[in-house]
Amino acid sequence: MPSGAPPCDDCPRPKLLPELAPIGSAFVLCDTQWRYGARGATGLDYTACKVMLATQRRALGLPPRQPLWEGLRVIEHGMLTAWAERMAADDEARAAAVQRKGRSR
Repeated sequence: MPSGAPPCDDCPRPKLLPELAPIGSAFVLCDTQWRYGARGATGLDYTACKVMLATQRRALGLPPRQPLWEGLRVIEHGMLTAWAERMAADDEARAAAVQRKGRSR
């Protein structure tokens, strides 16, 4: 999941619009600040993100707080949705494998 997946050499690299680059930089700073539950990531730890961003805001030229947090929440939602979809697909594949194995006995 977050920050742990090996890089994909064949995967296309996303291109950010220039006006969204500061939000992308902010997300990269916060990418190590996920909270986890029994089934994986549950969301960003906003308190930790605020500390990370406060220390780096000027150096990165990050935008004022409001647009930044809205953008981070959009990325966070997208990541959580993608991980949930992957987890559901993995669960279905495991259930199908168990069912096939049960039939072969």
